[in-house]
Amino acid sequence: MALFDEGIFANHPSYKDLGEAIPVVSSEKHPEVEKSEELLEEYASARLDHANTYFENNQFRNGIQLTDKQQEEYKRRRQSPVPWNILKPTIEQKKALLTANHPSYQVTAVEDSDVNSSFLINDCLGHVWYISEASGEMKAAIDDVCIGGLGYMIAYKNPMADWGKGEVFNENVAYLDVYPDPDSKHRHFKDAAHILIAKRLTEAQLIAYMPNAEPLLIDGMITESLGTRYPDGYTTDIEGSGRYAAQNQQIDVPDTLMGVKYYEVIDRYTKITQPNYRVYDPETNYEKIFNQEQYNQWIAAPAFVLNSTEGDKIITSPQEVAEFVTFLQEMGEVFHFMPDGQIMPGPEHEGAVPGSTHLIEATTMGALVESERIVSLKIDVDRVQRIVSAGGQLLHEEIQEIDEYPIVPFMEGHNRNPYPVATTTLAVPIQTHLNKTKSLLMAYLANATNVKVMIGKGTIDKEELRSELAKAGAAIIEVDFDIGPVPVVLSPVAIPSNAYAEVQDARAEIERLYGIFSFGQGDPGSAPEVYKMGLLLDEHQGRRIGSQLNDFYESLNLLARVTIQLIQNTYTERKTFRLLQPNNKPKDVELNRPVYDEYSRELIGRINDVTMGKYDVQAEAGSTLPSQRWMEREYYRTLYKEGIGDEEMVLRNSDVKDVEEVLARKDKLRQAVQMIEQMGGQIKELEGRNQRLDSEVVHLRQSVEVGKYKGRLKEDELEVHKATQLYTERLNDILKLVKAQA
Repeated sequence: MALFDEGIFANHPSYKDLGEAIPVVSSEKHPEVEKSEELLEEYASARLDHANTYFENNQFRNGIQLTDKQQEEYKRRRQSPVPWNILKPTIEQKKALLTANHPSYQVTAVEDSDVNSSFLINDCLGHVWYISEASGEMKAAIDDVCIGGLGYMIAYKNPMADWGKGEVFNENVAYLDVYPDPDSKHRHFKDAAHILIAKRLTEAQLIAYMPNAEPLLIDGMITESLGTRYPDGYTTDIEGSGRYAAQNQQIDVPDTLMGVKYYEVIDRYTKITQPNYRVYDPETNYEKIFNQEQYNQWIAAPAFVLNSTEGDKIITSPQEVAEFVTFLQEMGEVFHFMPDGQIMPGPEHEGAVPGSTHLIEATTMGALVESERIVSLKIDVDRVQRIVSAGGQLLHEEIQEIDEYPIVPFMEGHNRNPYPVATTTLAVPIQTHLNKTKSLLMAYLANATNVKVMIGKGTIDKEELRSELAKAGAAIIEVDFDIGPVPVVLSPVAIPSNAYAEVQDARAEIERLYGIFSFGQGDPGSAPEVYKMGLLLDEHQGRRIGSQLNDFYESLNLLARVTIQLIQNTYTERKTFRLLQPNNKPKDVELNRPVYDEYSRELIGRINDVTMGKYDVQAEAGSTLPSQRWMEREYYRTLYKEGIGDEEMVLRNSDVKDVEEVLARKDKLRQAVQMIEQMGGQIKELEGRNQRLDSEVVHLRQSVEVGKYKGRLKEDELEVHKATQLYTERLNDILKLVKAQA
């Protein structure tokens, strides 16, 4: 999306809210308008050659590679005037490589107190990139880099977006619309005195872009533009012949449309020095940085000094100041304390706490600064002034709270000036040589496949001979050799063997200039047979493009720094957005959530405040390049097998859809397995207990049987004992009887 496309004029950088501040129109031009017009003439003249080269390169890239004389010569030779365009697919492949992924940033807080906010700033950068569709915008900028060596991105705020809360956007600005300071020598134009954006708009576009311009248009105060500053679409080569579009292409920008009025809008950015003030309250550790307007309001803000026998205390916080205003109205300037803690108005009296008299002195922040109770340090900082004019009238003037130009250049090769040499400029002669070589090869093939025969006059009918030679297969032609000499067949001279190699060398040289190779474009003919060797070559072929990308990352870092400053100036209210992360859960981000006092309901602070702090930002190297998917997956699988990572890490870095559902199912399965394992353990434990119980039962049964057997043995023992005793007694009776008889 171009910066001046009609669809975004109504909401583009904060004009509507500042439209009423435009000065009253007079017959004389505003000095700032005159300055913008003079600078545009100067800068456009200095950029003319580079702009023409850009335009010619763009035509050449789009297939307009032959002049009219060359086309006529090809037709005269009965050759096909078809160029073999290597530039366009190579440029498209380079754009695809450099914008394969969104850039990833690492945001670091300068102070420890802002560490937590740095993660929010990182999320905000991702949000801005997403809502801006900045990958496509970046691709357009890189296209300009490939064609002209220079492309642009811009960071701006739209105060009307998000229902008036404001949004920050990153977009591409067309190369031909930007006029940098020709004396700038810095790669990112940091030393430029001015940077201009100029483009012709229709009346409807201008009103949509700047609504406050409508009454000026009705009154005829805005002068029409007489012509475009774009190249006219007719370029000349060394032979003085123009190149024309093939297949009815329209490469140039239409100059005018019948009945449509055009107006030139000049959007000038100028670096200025503006005083800022750093204030610090040593008693409360309050620290803040103000611009001049904010500082003037701050020094006029009320404050209090509380005088007592114990010393003085300054009251500066808004909440305490509001409480003291109410207290002053109720108690007056003098009050004291009673022994029971009660506050009484007036000076202390008999029965009061001795030395408890307090005096409230109303003052201002400015008076506290003068008395050096609060430290105030004036600092001169860089700011960007923006002047917008159209047709000799000033339409908008503002000072942006950023210290770098919001227009960020992406440069391919820096020659210490704002006019780099593009790769396409270096590739055009090689492409021309390639077209000529291919034309000669095609002419040779045409001659080789069309037989040329020399015959004597009147010996044979030429049309009959041409008809017979044009037929495929064997042909028998009757000729009377007595009439004339034998026909002679003319064969073309053999083409050198290195002619075809010349074509491949030229193609390889073009690809080498752009840092793109056939293998990286999916050419199966140049692919190796070994799988891992292919991955290795794919990684190595990206090193040259990666080196160029490092230069682009410096521009991305600058764009991010400007975007962060705009975020801090724009996202000042409570704001919530959602980030969609590949293969991850959507992330909800809430900024500037207010915190209120539980009883008074007064605002006491904010959570996730992004309006404060200072941050360093660095784009992660290679984050926009395509990843080696199979090698990356194999790497994660290796980590998983070695126990360093887990399966979630592998899944989230894969192309598996619905990763969250897969992980949820895996989690349920894991829980089920754990339950089964627990139940299996319980079953085993129960089986063990059953075995123990069974063994105990058997043991008990054995004990019972042994007891029964012992009981039976005891009974037998008693019977034997009784029998023995009876036998003994009977024997004794017999002995007694024998003795008696004797």
